[in-house]
Amino acid sequence: MDAVQQIEAKASTEVSATAAGLILRQEGKDSGRKETASVHRASGPHVLNMDFSSIYSRDLLPAEDGVEATKSFMHELVDILFAYICKSLNRSSKVLDFHHVHQLKESLDGFTLELPDQPENLEQLLVDCQDTLKYGVKTGHPRFFNQLSSGLDIIGLAGEWLTSTANTNMFTYEVAPVFILMEEVLLSKMRSMIGWPKDEGDGIFCPGTETGTRQVI
Repeated sequence: MDAVQQIEAKASTEVSATAAGLILRQEGKDSGRKETASVHRASGPHVLNMDFSSIYSRDLLPAEDGVEATKSFMHELVDILFAYICKSLNRSSKVLDFHHVHQLKESLDGFTLELPDQPENLEQLLVDCQDTLKYGVKTGHPRFFNQLSSGLDIIGLAGEWLTSTANTNMFTYEVAPVFILMEEVLLSKMRSMIGWPKDEGDGIFCPGTETGTRQVI
């Protein structure tokens, strides 16, 4: 078995193990949904067996006594994301579980894009996260190719999670001291790669190619 096959086998095993801990229970109508599902996980080192059907976003941090609920919710969410990553790396899985526009709009298998008037509980939010990933394109799949991007870099993903958690805006050094210095180091390195002296030149990071082109013009 070569290295690629070993990675695929490991990913498949991890997906199966993660999926085995999820029990989806179909229930009646709730909050205007045609169907809703409950997410429960088998006992584990970090699982508190919390019933998310009665917990809402207002019960999470910074709410008083919101630590345990937040911790349990985030662990459940990370498990969902990790299972998705493993499945995306499995060559035998689909790049896309394709459905026509009208199918997704018509609440396919309980999945709906309608905005409820009342807040959803955390259980429904976790199900929505699963559905969002289920019906989306697996851009990290080995068989996905795009003119701009393809594949999934785990270190880059970890960096995105970190920056989202920090929730820092790149205004000034006072607001983002570490990220401002990181930006300077990266720009200096990029200039050196094209032969510019260390202390000469400048640069700016853009959110996309279109914005970058406008900056150049």
